[in-house]
Amino acid sequence: MLKIFVLFNAFLLIKFVITHEGRKIGDPVEKDVNSKEIKALAARAVDKINQQTNNTFLFVPVNVISAKEIPVAGVRYELSILVGKSKCMKKQPKAKRANCATETVPAERKVFKLSVFQQSWKNVEDITFVAEEHMGNSTKNCE
Repeated sequence: MLKIFVLFNAFLLIKFVITHEGRKIGDPVEKDVNSKEIKALAARAVDKINQQTNNTFLFVPVNVISAKEIPVAGVRYELSILVGKSKCMKKQPKAKRANCATETVPAERKVFKLSVFQQSWKNVEDITFVAEEHMGNSTKNCE
């Protein structure tokens, strides 16, 4: 009888851990797009994309549309960020970049979909471009 009791309680504990708050371990969790953490993450991600592109002008984040956190061997964030082409050239010193205004022309704005993988204990942050959307079109990364 004791064996059945222990097994039953172990089962309940495992079920609670797996479905805590109605979701399974590893399920994406929506994050507050207005939090300082997510805004800082979005700014770093857009900076990284600016470094990797051949555009003359910088893109700057306008706002974060959505943010999901996914626990893996670390944390992976899936971000959708509305960015605008700024009037600042890449060649400008970083001090002036903080004052970059974005173009108000909708054609100059895009939605970047990015994946950010972090392992804070290893000081790892990998940012991957997933797709960009503009004017109803989508361009996926083929890398």
